[in-house]
Amino acid sequence: MTTPARRQYLRIKSQYPDAILMYQVGDFYETFDEDARIAARELQIVLTSRKDGEDGRVPLAGVPLHALENYVGKLVHRGYKVAICDQVGEVGRGIVERAVTRILTAGTLSEPNLLPTRQNNYLVAIAPARTQTGLAAIDVSTGEFIVTWFAPGELPAALEAELQRLAPSECLVVEGSQSNSYQLPASTMTVTPCPSYFFDQEASHTRLCRLFGVQSLDAYGCAQAPQAIAAAGAIIAYLEKMNVALLSLLT
Repeated sequence: MTTPARRQYLRIKSQYPDAILMYQVGDFYETFDEDARIAARELQIVLTSRKDGEDGRVPLAGVPLHALENYVGKLVHRGYKVAICDQVGEVGRGIVERAVTRILTAGTLSEPNLLPTRQNNYLVAIAPARTQTGLAAIDVSTGEFIVTWFAPGELPAALEAELQRLAPSECLVVEGSQSNSYQLPASTMTVTPCPSYFFDQEASHTRLCRLFGVQSLDAYGCAQAPQAIAAAGAIIAYLEKMNVALLSLLT
């Protein structure tokens, strides 16, 4: 039988299966199971194990709290998604309450010491459709938020040129979609599939109006660019999921 602490970890980890879960235990952030093996290999830290009830020993690798950002930065820059699980309850009797407070990816970094020097760190989203392809880009470290769009006849050259110019660190695409109309520079950025509802035009319009406190997007010059709105809305939905506090940097 697993211990209560192990059950708490497994419950939280099950909510973030595609991320490395950094799990706070006092003055350390620990990783377990396959996450521990990845962390030990990528970060060159010791892989050990911990006894867990009748389940035997569980792989474990940890880093000190004060060095967390440095280690997380290394993982993110190598294409991993990292979920930070902090102790949010009072330490005392019983299991300390824990919760994931932020998720870090290549395009959502805002910590100065984790960012590339003298260049932007763009997160982009591409929203393709038969009549128009939208592109949105954001740099959460500066608050810059831009959109553009392309007619079918401009593809793939114009879109690929814009991606080369922006040199994004992460690109959001519709989950399950495969486009033959453009080529992503996947070797230089993380490609992140997202649910199709992130790109829903009506929902995206609502998200953007709510974020900027307006009734219409006409003043932003993209009223005739529904796919650009869809791409921008997908970025907002993604930030809400990864780290909602980042949205305050855009207004």
